[in-house]
Amino acid sequence: MSDIKLEEKYERNGWPSVARPDLKPPEGWSLPLIASVSLLGGHELSPDGQQITFTGNRDEASDIYIMSAAGGWARRLTTRRNLDWPSLACRWSPDGQWLAISMNDDVFIAPSAGGLPRKISDFTKSATSPVWMPDSQGLIISVERENSTQLLLTDRDGHWPRESVNRVDGDCWDARPSPDGRLIVYTFRPFSDLNRLDIHIVETATGQIRELTQMPKLRNWHGRWSPDGQQLAFLSQRSGWNEVWLMH
Repeated sequence: MSDIKLEEKYERNGWPSVARPDLKPPEGWSLPLIASVSLLGGHELSPDGQQITFTGNRDEASDIYIMSAAGGWARRLTTRRNLDWPSLACRWSPDGQWLAISMNDDVFIAPSAGGLPRKISDFTKSATSPVWMPDSQGLIISVERENSTQLLLTDRDGHWPRESVNRVDGDCWDARPSPDGRLIVYTFRPFSDLNRLDIHIVETATGQIRELTQMPKLRNWHGRWSPDGQQLAFLSQRSGWNEVWLMH
């Protein structure tokens, strides 16, 4: 096969696709067929492994669906959820009885057995990324306050929240409670050093913060608890590469 001449195409933001005359598309293939397939993502398995929730882009919306892990038809949980990239927008409660859903800058709760989602975030104009506490009653949510992302504690009834982390000097992301619920690990990005991410822990009862990493111009993020709550795994660039590290 002769060499194919590549010509730069700036209007395409990269190289154009290259024709492959030696390959034939499968029977029935067509661009309308490919475009008709929903874009799926953000899937999460239920605690008992019997069901799956996921986000599907269809009809100019990104709605949440639930289906049996064994297969079958999916049941639609939301309608008119704003179109976005399919992400993890629905989280199972640890007991498997409830679903917390991010939808259109609000947080909704729905029973996993069926029922309409109910908004619980009337106390703020922007609420996203709900994370369940181990008791399946409390919830950590992310809110926009004073031009930063902060963490609040509420519950599935939408009671007036209390601050979990309020750091006006940076953003707080990716909250994860410890198995016993006493501590919450999160990622902190200080506004004074946007190339830096650090792992922090906050005590649920007192709000006291412990800074586990303090590394200027380096990223440490994505903290995850061990099942016994005695160790944290996280990603770090301290070696010059993205690697997994452990700390007690």
